[in-house]
Amino acid sequence: MNTEELVDLLGELRAPEGVEPVAALVRERKSTDGPHFTFRVEALQSLGEIGTPEAVGFLRGIATGDPAVWTDPLRWHAAEELGEGKPPVLKGHQIAIFGDRAAELFTGSSFRRVGPPTP
Repeated sequence: MNTEELVDLLGELRAPEGVEPVAALVRERKSTDGPHFTFRVEALQSLGEIGTPEAVGFLRGIATGDPAVWTDPLRWHAAEELGEGKPPVLKGHQIAIFGDRAAELFTGSSFRRVGPPTP
């Protein structure tokens, strides 16, 4: 069994003891996970499935984190895993929402620029 399969299995099992090792792998693979972030997206999905307060805190930290630290695609995927609603359109761009605070959190943020540019 390889690392990717193990991370997926931890999510399927909703294993709370997997949060810190999976989070550590997400942090460690920043420079090695290719342009499509395949492994880290899978790891974020596993953390979303685990759903403990620690997993949610890590996902929220990425979703609302500094774009210089976490790329917009990863921030988007982390926000999706939080499952707090479907992404609405705000000023022509899709953003992940955090309840009624979406505009407050993301207005003026580069995060809302995820997705295709508006013409």
